[in-house]
Amino acid sequence: MTIEPNVPEIDITPKKGGRISRPSFFYFMVAWLLAGCVATPVPVAPVANDAISGLRATLENETERYYREGIAQVRWRTEWVLRWQPTPQATGYVLAYKTSEGVSKKPVALVDPVFRIEVAKGDNPEAAGFVSREIQLLTIQSLLSVRVAAHFTGGTLGTPSPWVLVGAEH
Repeated sequence: MTIEPNVPEIDITPKKGGRISRPSFFYFMVAWLLAGCVATPVPVAPVANDAISGLRATLENETERYYREGIAQVRWRTEWVLRWQPTPQATGYVLAYKTSEGVSKKPVALVDPVFRIEVAKGDNPEAAGFVSREIQLLTIQSLLSVRVAAHFTGGTLGTPSPWVLVGAEH
């Protein structure tokens, strides 16, 4: 036997100007809150050790040497690589981005406990090294952070990791 809240029907159709009248909105909110109070929670079995562990971030460089007009040149790119220990019973991982505009609404699904993203690149004389690499790294660190959580059967998520600055070694 289920007990339904005794809530009168409420007209929430938009009125003139596309607005819902205050009394209608008030009754709608009361009904919505009451419906949430009588809902039966679905039991979820706790997953032991669901938190991400062993989180580490490194920078990996890829270079290509070539000559232009007899001068040694280098084409380079730097990837930021985030790795963590596999979480027991996890079917995958979910990665979320955070910028100054907020947190991403669509997380990225990952199969393996690793995430890679290009954070800097350039093409310059080899003797100059990685020109502007540090500036590019500092810029991306100020703009983007990520965190990861384990994904389990049934759609449950584990405890998310702390936010990590993209481009910074951790």
